Amino acid sequence: MKRKFWVIVGLVLIAITMYACAQPVEQEPTPTEEQKAAPTAEQEPTPTEEPAPTAVRDLENSATIIEIVKEVDAHPRPQDDWEPATVNLIIYGGGQVRTGAVSSARLELLEGIVRLAAETLFTVKESVTRQETLVTTLFLGGGQLWANLTTDQHHEFTVETAGAVVAVRDTCFGVKVEPDQTTLVSTSEGEVVLTAQGVSVTLASGQQAIVELGQPPTLLDPMSDEEIALCLQITENEMSEITPTPTPSCVLPTEPQDIAFKSQDGQDLMGTFYPPPLPSSLTVVYFPWVRGDRHDWNTFVTFLPKPPSDGVFSITARGCEGRCGQDWDIGGWLLDYPAVLNAAKELPCATQNQLVTIGSSVGADGAIYACGENENCVGALAFSPNGYLGIPYVDEVTTMVEKGKHVWAVSAPGDAGSTRLDRPDWSAYYHEIVLPGEAHGNQLYNPITGQLIQDFIDCATQSFALEKCAAISVTLPPGPPTIISIDFPGQIPADGSSSEGVVRFRDSDGDINRVTFDVVSATDFTPFEFKPLWSLVEGDALDGAFTFNVQCGTTQQVTLRVTLHDTAGNSSAPVDFGFNCQ
Repeated sequence: MKRKFWVIVGLVLIAITMYACAQPVEQEPTPTEEQKAAPTAEQEPTPTEEPAPTAVRDLENSATIIEIVKEVDAHPRPQDDWEPATVNLIIYGGGQVRTGAVSSARLELLEGIVRLAAETLFTVKESVTRQETLVTTLFLGGGQLWANLTTDQHHEFTVETAGAVVAVRDTCFGVKVEPDQTTLVSTSEGEVVLTAQGVSVTLASGQQAIVELGQPPTLLDPMSDEEIALCLQITENEMSEITPTPTPSCVLPTEPQDIAFKSQDGQDLMGTFYPPPLPSSLTVVYFPWVRGDRHDWNTFVTFLPKPPSDGVFSITARGCEGRCGQDWDIGGWLLDYPAVLNAAKELPCATQNQLVTIGSSVGADGAIYACGENENCVGALAFSPNGYLGIPYVDEVTTMVEKGKHVWAVSAPGDAGSTRLDRPDWSAYYHEIVLPGEAHGNQLYNPITGQLIQDFIDCATQSFALEKCAAISVTLPPGPPTIISIDFPGQIPADGSSSEGVVRFRDSDGDINRVTFDVVSATDFTPFEFKPLWSLVEGDALDGAFTFNVQCGTTQQVTLRVTLHDTAGNSSAPVDFGFNCQ
C-alpha cells in the first residue's frame, strides 16, 4: 500500500516539474497551497526505500498449533466462531483454544512451546513485538498448561489467571487452575514471579506455590526430581511418548481419615487426618485437653475465620478416647506426643512438610514438648500451658527458643491452671497473649482467638517472616456480661433428683468467672453458685451457653434470680425464673 502511494506521489511530482520547466525562470510562479504540501523531488524516496516512521508500532505475533490429540477447538481471532482445531492453525491476539476430556494440544510461539492439558481453556490475550521485545500475555481460564521458553530474544512473558499473575523469562514452568479458580504454579527451570493480592513471591527451580482466590501466594512442598523433569518432557516430546495428563506424585483423600499409629513403646494410638483441599507445605498437629479427644478439632475449626488450607492431624493420647480418666498416664503421654509428629510425616502428601503444633491445657504442654523434639516442627501455639507433663514450663519454652522455634502461649490471668513467664523482651521466638478472665484451655477458643490461630498458621507458612508475626495481640473490649435466656422446666420432681437447665449469655471480653442463683422465694431451697465456663455446652466465652442442675426435696414453688459476674467486678442484669416442685 505504501509503494502505491509513493508511485502516485511520484507521478504528481513529474507533472509539476514539467510544468515548472515550461515557464521562464524569472517568472517562476508562486506555488499553490497544494503544491506547498506536496513533497519535492529531493524528498521523493527511491522505489526501494521506506519513509522514516514517525512512531514505532507493535508488530503482531501469533501462536501456531503444532500438535493435537483428540478433541481440540479454537477460534483464531476474537470475532471468529469456534471450530475444530487443525495443525498449523494460527491463533492471534484475543484468540482461544480449548481442549476436551483426555485431549491436549501443543502450540509454538516465538518465545517457545506451550502445552495444554485436558479440559483447558486458553486465551492469547496479546502477542506482539514491541520495541524489539517479544511481549506475550496468556490467560488460563481453567485447566493446566506447561510452557518452555527458549528464545534468545528479549521477552516479557506473562500468564494470568482469575487470582494471580505469573511473570516468567527463560523458564520451564506449569500453571494449573482448579474449578474454584485456585491457581497452582510450579517451576522446573529458571525463575517465576508469582503475584496475587499485591504480594509477590519468586519461585526458583523446583519450587511451587498456590494462590487461593482473593489470597496471597503460599509456598508448597518442593517438586520431586521426576516432577521437575516432567516439564521438559511434556513440552519437547511428542504426546504419544508421555502420559497425556500428568498426575501429582501424591493423592489426597477427600474426606477425614482415621489413622492408626504406634507410640514409642508400641502402644496403639489413633488420630484423625483432615486433608487439605490441595497439597500444602505445612501440617498442623492438634493435641486436645484431658476433657476431650481427637474429635475436638471439629469444634475448634468452627472458630477459624476460613477453612484450613493445610492438613490437620488431630490425635488422642493413650487412655483418652472420649476423654481422659482420673489417672493421668503422664509417662505414657511423653512417649505418645513425639510419636504423633513422626506419624504426621507419613500422612498423604506430607512427607516433606513442616509441622506446627496446637494444644490445649495438658495438650498445650504436649504441643510444646513434641515440637521441641522434632526437627521438622517450627512452632507451637499453646492454650493454658502449665508444665503438666512434669517438665517445668520454663524449661519447655527454653528448649524451643534455643532451637529457633516459635512459641505463642495464650492464657488468662485468673486461671490458676496456666503459667506465664511475664518476660515480654526475653526472645523474639516467644510471645505471651494474655486474655481477661479465668478461662482455661478450650474455654479460650472464640472467634477472636480464632483469628489468632489463623495468624499463627499463616506465620508458620511464611517462616514467621510476616510483619504481624512480630507483634502479636488480641483485643477484647471490656464490658459486663448479659444473660440472653434461661431454659428450665416449669415443673420438676420433688424427690431430690436432678433437673438440668441452660443459661445463654454474651460477654464482650469473655471473662465471666461466676454465676449466682439467689432465692427470691421458696419454702426450703438453698442458693448456690459455680464457675460457668466449666459447664459450657455451646458456643464460647463470648457468646455461649452453660448448664446448671437443680434438686428439689419438698413440694414448693421456687423463684430464683440468676446473675453473671466477671473478673473485672462487673455483673449482668439479674434474670428471674420460677418452677414448681411436685
